Amino acid sequence: MNQNRDMFTSRIGFLLASVGAAAGLGNIWKFPYMAGQYGGAAFLLVYLISVVVLGIPLLLAEISLGKETRTNIIGAYEAFTSKKCWKYVGYLGVFTSVVVLGFYSMVGGWSIYYMFASMKGDFTGLTPDQFGQYFGSFISQPFQPIFFQILFLLLTLLITVKGVEKGIEKANKIMMPLLTVFVVILIIRSLTLPGASKGLEFLFHFDFSKITPLVILAALGQAFFSLSLGMGGMLTYGSYLPKEMPIKKTVVQIALYDTVFSFFISLVIFPAIFSFHFEPTAGPSLVFITLPAIFTKIPFGSFFALIFFALVTVAALTSAINILEIALAAIIDRQGYSRIKAVVILSVLILLFGIPSSLSFGVLSNVKLFGLSLFELMDFFASNISLPLGGILLALYVGFVWGIKKAMVSVGFTPQDRIAKAWAISIQYVAPIIVFAVFLQVTGIFKVLGIF
Repeated sequence: MNQNRDMFTSRIGFLLASVGAAAGLGNIWKFPYMAGQYGGAAFLLVYLISVVVLGIPLLLAEISLGKETRTNIIGAYEAFTSKKCWKYVGYLGVFTSVVVLGFYSMVGGWSIYYMFASMKGDFTGLTPDQFGQYFGSFISQPFQPIFFQILFLLLTLLITVKGVEKGIEKANKIMMPLLTVFVVILIIRSLTLPGASKGLEFLFHFDFSKITPLVILAALGQAFFSLSLGMGGMLTYGSYLPKEMPIKKTVVQIALYDTVFSFFISLVIFPAIFSFHFEPTAGPSLVFITLPAIFTKIPFGSFFALIFFALVTVAALTSAINILEIALAAIIDRQGYSRIKAVVILSVLILLFGIPSSLSFGVLSNVKLFGLSLFELMDFFASNISLPLGGILLALYVGFVWGIKKAMVSVGFTPQDRIAKAWAISIQYVAPIIVFAVFLQVTGIFKVLGIF
């Protein structure tokens, strides 16, 4: 355990950094897409239950493990056992963070490009079909997307190289309030569009017949991924907490903010989509094709497009610095490198994954592995294999290796607490089973077996 470890200086600093880590691109383009695909209000209801049943217990386990061990993800999985196999869970998290940041920085670069495009008025006069061509033309270029990808990565590196207090904590104290302001501005604009009530009806009209096993698994998976569980980001932030700082209330607040943020993004997107008769199940193209097309149809559309892509950029940054910190903490702790040296090493590794990911939309588009492009392969590995496995192994490690009774004491529970008993059952049995079911779904194994 590293007693001289860099620390968050306040509970609010940790809270803002953690909600920034959770509230990222998945909330902005994946959550609305999932809600659109799986029935709106039905999905929202199941998602809320999923956050309580799965998200909060695992979030509490991951942060408490980091807080107790006060070390990086590899060291945390070595702390309570002599079995060397557990440390490879930590190595998996470090490797996954590098892979994820490779393609995450690519999408962050797209959002920066679209910010500049909004300021220049590039979207004026384009039809919805032309927006698709505009986006496709941009991402298929060999150099311009990589330039903006590197720019986004540099912004991430500049924040993290300053450390926890002066970098991560300080940046999130600025970016998270800014993110909230952007969301509120866009909600007001979206709700005042003609026909916006149809979008609200889609979100709030409950049709319980739409709650199927597939919808339940989708909501459980989104709750797991939205809270950034399984990779080690929350564990790493937890390791920067003072021992005396309580976490139960803070964990609930993190989950609450992340859920509200996802809901607010839906209030931005669905009223606008229904107002202009677009398809609510459009998927990730909602962000870079559908919404820019909508902005051209409203007064001061360029301004609101700029605000929206600034929101996307800030949300991506707050998550990216958390993802980077997973690998950064491991290199600093285990190799004794300075932050600057560790940042330089990681930037090279990230670009080794990030540049091929970007080129997979252009000059490397014909390169396929297992039928997937390089970007799709990296995304599939991280989202569908590594993160679920990380979540399952986290629950088993906390529940049976560290020991659930010791973990309860570290969290601040007493054995007599009913909530403590429910949390123990969730970590030892419910969470591993649920996440394993999500794993079978997202990897397509259920489909192969003919279950869904």
